[in-house]
Amino acid sequence: MKDWKLFVPDTMPDPILTAGEGFATLTLPEERMAGFWEKDFTGLAGEAVKIHVETDADPALNNRVGAVMTLITADGQNTATLYLEPSVGQDGKLVFDIVHERMDAVTCQLSLYAKWFVGSVTFHNVTVEDAPAIPVRKARIVTTRIWPPVPSTCEKNIQIMKEMLERISAEVEHPDLVLFSEGITDRFDPRPLKERSEPADGPTFRMYSEWAKKNHCYVATTIHEIADDRVFNTAILVGRNGEMVGKYRKNHLTWGESRMGLTPGGDFPVFELDFGKVGIQTCWDCWFPESARALRLNGAEVILLPIAGDGITLHRDHVWAARALENGVYMVTSTTFASHDGVSPSRIYAPSGEIIAQMAEPGRYAWADITLPFHDWCPHLSVGPSRAEPRNIYIRERNVEADHRLTKF
Repeated sequence: MKDWKLFVPDTMPDPILTAGEGFATLTLPEERMAGFWEKDFTGLAGEAVKIHVETDADPALNNRVGAVMTLITADGQNTATLYLEPSVGQDGKLVFDIVHERMDAVTCQLSLYAKWFVGSVTFHNVTVEDAPAIPVRKARIVTTRIWPPVPSTCEKNIQIMKEMLERISAEVEHPDLVLFSEGITDRFDPRPLKERSEPADGPTFRMYSEWAKKNHCYVATTIHEIADDRVFNTAILVGRNGEMVGKYRKNHLTWGESRMGLTPGGDFPVFELDFGKVGIQTCWDCWFPESARALRLNGAEVILLPIAGDGITLHRDHVWAARALENGVYMVTSTTFASHDGVSPSRIYAPSGEIIAQMAEPGRYAWADITLPFHDWCPHLSVGPSRAEPRNIYIRERNVEADHRLTKF
């Protein structure tokens, strides 16, 4: 790998470098060491830049091995610094890729690094090339608020949701996804839990499926799902053709749900829709930051939050936005019960944490158009005179080993 240079912080001894045609190996004899193998690639002229780096690193090394690009304009300004996204190649080793708009840069500085472990890593098959413009993905997201009658029945509530969907199809041009709040189907139904639970493909799904297929729109909510003689608080996501795209079983159950006899889920799936990757967390999950972070680590670009209600006004107004900001995702909330201030807003947040749509009146909806990928550039966010994105940098600069210690408590 010609024209590359090794950078080593002056507080550390030099790692062992072995470089040849098309490869470079960094060996760290001590855990405190780090090495950065760098090169400037000049003459960028495309709409975007595409970078690919292969390694022999085990995925367990996680953020201790990686690649960072800095885009530099003709006048020497660092316009953006981004970590390349990691994935696991067919050989089971870490691979790093990125395709990003060029942002008027003419030079890409690429830094391949190994830090804070004992061992070695080889970088190879490194390419930096011009690429065509990145396709923009758009979607129209609708959130709702419904307050069923008290008491009510599952049948009545399904009819109320159906009428809301019919209004949306008549009043909103080409909606792409509609979200209802947590447990609307059996809200205020006084029967025992098992009697008001349903299979995942039960009456709620069938009503959604018919409307979704007719209107070519995704729909999501949660139900009390009965399966294998157990009851779950399950979010269902219905596809544009009326199919079951997937389901998510609520992981963090309240004390009341535990005493009701609900069973928790065990993972945080992300569903690849035609406009982007969508994850779901349900109500109480939002009080645990690990939930949203797990979805982001699994690739989510949008997080749906069907929620019965957030009793703490400050939590509602600050934490919902924080979940969007700290993970760089759109956050879509749909509520039923009011907070302590008497307000029950259903909201759509941009990845910047800003509210882009909201309403609080029962029987209404709000919508917003979202654009992916979303870029929220922040100057001096870890990267000095350059700019970084929270979605990117908050993930790749985690101390994974320290985070794993949370599981020991």
